[in-house]
Amino acid sequence: MNPTLRFVRHALAWGVLGLGAAGGTWSQTAADVSRARFDAERKACLAGLTGQDTQTCLTEAHNAYGERRRGADLQVSPEELLYNRLRRCEVHQGPERTDCEARMRGQGQTSGSVDGGGLLRELTTVVPPRQ
Repeated sequence: MNPTLRFVRHALAWGVLGLGAAGGTWSQTAADVSRARFDAERKACLAGLTGQDTQTCLTEAHNAYGERRRGADLQVSPEELLYNRLRRCEVHQGPERTDCEARMRGQGQTSGSVDGGGLLRELTTVVPPRQ
């Protein structure tokens, strides 16, 4: 038998065996997926990869796991995110509030990161001098 053909046959056989072994993972339940996600989040917390202190991270991962087990959808829609950003502007009045809302809607420049300690949103408004 041709050595190349023999290699291909062995590769196909191992591939079929691999698919058979992986078949169990294809039929995971939602609880299995939720637990796997919790385990991954916990590992990230313990490795210091989240930008949070370890205890806060572990608490958040545990709480999210509990919510997912109860069937809660933890995904946040873009509309909800915008609503939350705009609520931060409620402490301002007049032009300051208008400028704040413009920054929260994405106008201007944004720098920094959540992991680095926060986002800086900057919007330059040119105001003509009084005459």
